[in-house]
Amino acid sequence: MVARGYTDVTGITMDDTDLENCKSKGLIAYKQDFTFTDYEDASVDFLFCRQALEHSPMPIMTLLEFNRIMKMGAKGYIEVPAPGSDRKHEQNLNHFSIMGMEMWKQLLLRSGLDISWSTEYEFGMTDQIANDIFVEQKDKFYMFTVVKTVELK
Repeated sequence: MVARGYTDVTGITMDDTDLENCKSKGLIAYKQDFTFTDYEDASVDFLFCRQALEHSPMPIMTLLEFNRIMKMGAKGYIEVPAPGSDRKHEQNLNHFSIMGMEMWKQLLLRSGLDISWSTEYEFGMTDQIANDIFVEQKDKFYMFTVVKTVELK
């Protein structure tokens, strides 16, 4: 984000290892729950949420928090794993919200975020499941770019 010209770049995580990794690289990061942040209302120009929203047990509440902290017209990028891939994201114990494309679209719209672009991306990968055992798998993700167009109170 800094390379793209953003000057006030901060991150949040609940994971201590991620927090330390960010800080060791000179990045600003805070330990916060993304459903209940300390950000002021309408203080964010661009929101980047990649491979995180599926960890929310209440994604609509998290998306409403995104709406609260985003400025009107602010843009965002949201990426989530899709159900039904070989990696079985819906069976991951810390994945609470693995839903289909249409459900994600409805949640985004209901939270005041218009979808300017969306796609499904599938790719192959090799996972090592034991010492000398490798398995070819397909993984699938949904990607959205959004714009805040509705102020929700």
